[in-house]
Amino acid sequence: MAAPARFTFDLDLGGHSSTRQPNVPENLVSQLVAQAREEAYAQGLAEGEKSATAVAATTIANAARLYRRANRRHERQHRPGQPDQSSRGG
Repeated sequence: MAAPARFTFDLDLGGHSSTRQPNVPENLVSQLVAQAREEAYAQGLAEGEKSATAVAATTIANAARLYRRANRRHERQHRPGQPDQSSRGG
C-alpha cells in the first residue's frame, strides 16, 4: 500500500504589495472604529451596573436575613409575661 500524500501549504507571503490602496475609505474605517468603541463602552457599563446591582441585592438580602434572625432571637428572649432575663443579678 502506498504512503498517503502529504499536503503542503504553499504560502507566498512576500508577493503582496504594501502600496496597494485600501478598498474602504479611511474616514469610514475611523467612524466604524469609533462606533465599535462606543458600543463596547456602553455594553461594559451595562454589565458593570448589572453586576453592581446584583452585589447590592445580595448584600441587602443578607442584611435582612440577619435582621430577621436577630429580631426573632430578641422576641424569644423578651416574651410578654416572662421575667426580663437581662435584669438577672450576678
